[in-house]
Amino acid sequence: MNAGHHRDGAECETSSCQFDDTRTVAGIVTLGMNLRGLWFSGAAAPWLSEWDRQVFQACQPSYT
Repeated sequence: MNAGHHRDGAECETSSCQFDDTRTVAGIVTLGMNLRGLWFSGAAAPWLSEWDRQVFQACQPSYT
């Protein structure tokens, strides 16, 4: 949220740019890979405003 994506005409022209500037950190998570695929587990960051928390809860995770 609040960050450009690679080649969308916004600020980032390289993939490292997108990941070097995270803008909004929304949660504390652990990621892993097993035989069934990618998994993640975590919780919303305690510093999120109520508005940001509602926006994030309304969105699906991006896998790309």
